[in-house]
Amino acid sequence: MCIRDRPSLDTSVPASDDPQIVNTFLNGKGGMPPQGSLDDQALADLLAYVSDNFG
Repeated sequence: MCIRDRPSLDTSVPASDDPQIVNTFLNGKGGMPPQGSLDDQALADLLAYVSDNFG
């Protein structure tokens, strides 16, 4: 499946709270692999981006 054929995040990601989002980044979910190598600052930056753009 080509990435452009996938639904966009703003329509496919259900409302999640911060701990759920961090858990998904660290442990993966569905087709997303775990990103356990992210440091605290990278996680904070990703959380801010997701909240600002999709929350």
